[in-house]
Formats: sequence, structure tokens, C-alpha cells
Amino acid sequence: MQTNTMYYRGISHALFAICRDEGAKGLYKGLGASLLVVGPNLAINFSVYETLRSNWKLKRPNDSSTLVSLACGGLSGIASSTLTFPLDLVRRRKQLEGSAGRARVYKTGILGTFRHIIKAEGFRGLYRGILPEYYKVVPGMGIAFMTYESMKSILASEI
Repeated sequence: MQTNTMYYRGISHALFAICRDEGAKGLYKGLGASLLVVGPNLAINFSVYETLRSNWKLKRPNDSSTLVSLACGGLSGIASSTLTFPLDLVRRRKQLEGSAGRARVYKTGILGTFRHIIKAEGFRGLYRGILPEYYKVVPGMGIAFMTYESMKSILASEI
């Protein structure tokens, strides 16, 4: 992340500068939070998607499976993002801490960062930036699940 001041001249320069300034450990900032968010995010995505799709198919079996997958995938993206966004926000803030000349604000771990955000910004601070996340995740998950279902049916017909 760069501000108006150019700190890195490219990817390789950034890699070497981070290793020089922060050590190899600097390359893995936010990894713990990233790993904590991936499992629940995928679990919520698939469980919400399958629940919505199966209920939709029971009530309206003649609807286009492509459109059903697109809609249910988008809704599952909203559900998973809403539930996991605070942890993702903490991950991003931990990754940016100390970069581009910024001061280290969160000197504690993940829970300390949560506490700091709630204390400084209130509970709503945990959801700062959720709308752009929805703009990204709704079409992304809709297309992903539509592709998933299409490939499943193509592969099933090949067998």
C-alpha cells in the first residue's frame, strides 16, 4: 500500500524492502487472520447456497437452474461476507500496520485489534467498507456458483 510517496518501485523492490525493514515475518502479516476467515467464509457460502438452492427448487422446480444458482450464490456471498467481514477488516488493518510510513496502531494481536476498533469507532467500525465488499462478492459468488453448477451438470452428463 503506497500513499503519495513512492516507497516501492515494483514487486521485487517491495519484497526486498519488506524483508530488509521487517524481516521475512513482514511478508506474512495478517496470515493468521486470513486463515481464520477462509474456513468459516467457505462453510457459510456453501451451506447458505445449498439451503437456498434446495428450497428454491422445491418451491419452483421449473425455474432456470442457471438463474437460481446465480441468485443463490449472490445471496450466499452476502451472508458469508456479513458474518466474516469484521475479521477480514482486522486482517487488512493488521497487514497495513507499519506500511508506507504508517505508525503501528494495533500493537496487540487480533483480539486487541478488535477491541481497539470497537473502542475507537464503535461496533459500526467493524463494518466500515461493507458496501464495496457486497459490490464485489455478489456478482463474484453468483458467477462462481453458476459455473460450479454448470460444470457439475456437464461432467455428470459425460460420465
